[in-house]
Amino acid sequence: MTPELQAACDAMPKEHLTYVVNQHGKPRSAENLGRVFAEWATDAGLLKRCRMHGLKKGGMRRLAESGNTTHELMAVSGHRTLSEVQRYTADADRKKLADSGMRKRLRGRSGTSRLQTFPILFRKPQAKRLKTLA
Repeated sequence: MTPELQAACDAMPKEHLTYVVNQHGKPRSAENLGRVFAEWATDAGLLKRCRMHGLKKGGMRRLAESGNTTHELMAVSGHRTLSEVQRYTADADRKKLADSGMRKRLRGRSGTSRLQTFPILFRKPQAKRLKTLA
């Protein structure tokens, strides 16, 4: 738990074991919480795409970009399969690999690079002289 979340939890009233309860003091179901969150977001003037699932996905992406492994993300999020987590982290992983590859290329650590031969491969060939009939 982050220090900010711990501070928020510590500041909450301790009337229930669940922090997010309905008007009757009962815990909200995941579906109900998602629906009510959408209402709260709309009432706050947020765009329609600002939903609870987006918060989770954004958090997972930020964790992945910070270097967390898929197994660490599973532990944080409660996902049960790697495929569920990989859906969230694919873009972050792709970005890290692209950045890493380009850094290696720029530093010359990638060994013999075919990129060095691009000017030769893509050079326009000399114009061929037309044969004349004599």
